[in-house]
Amino acid sequence: MTIRIRQIYPDDLAAVENIFLELRRQTYTWVAPEKFQPTDFAQQTQGENILIAENHTHSVVNLDTDGAKVTACTCNSACTCLISSKVVGFIAIQEEGKFIHHLYVDSRQQRLGIGRALLRSLPDWWNATYQLKCLRLNQRAMTFYHACGFIAAGAGVSEDGEYILLEHHAMSGAESNRAN
Repeated sequence: MTIRIRQIYPDDLAAVENIFLELRRQTYTWVAPEKFQPTDFAQQTQGENILIAENHTHSVVNLDTDGAKVTACTCNSACTCLISSKVVGFIAIQEEGKFIHHLYVDSRQQRLGIGRALLRSLPDWWNATYQLKCLRLNQRAMTFYHACGFIAAGAGVSEDGEYILLEHHAMSGAESNRAN
């Protein structure tokens, strides 16, 4: 699997909206599913910097001498590959305050390093302090953020429930080198 992080394109919108809708309905079991709508993504991320993670799949398009497709690809030779990609996650940030507003990874692609890759792709990740709010009831996300080095910096209540304000602090040079 090859993951590439890049800016969102208009063609990505349907896939990102689907991930956003599906995961919120799966995760926020304490909220009525009909509260979540496909249009929520555009409304909630307006003006934010959005990066997507896409999974690249390589398929050989070379033909052997009998005209059959070759079934293996090393992608380090002179083969010609058809690369297909699928959006598997995204991160939306409010850059001015280094605030991570949303981070979602397709449920079938979780625990493969995609969330960490999205975080590490943020502008100035190793030298800046980033913040986010995580709902207290979302234990899987809390576990993930703690494993990524976020620490509690406050708490509050939103319309979706109690949240913890988490911070990821700039790393020293030695920590940054170990993390890469």
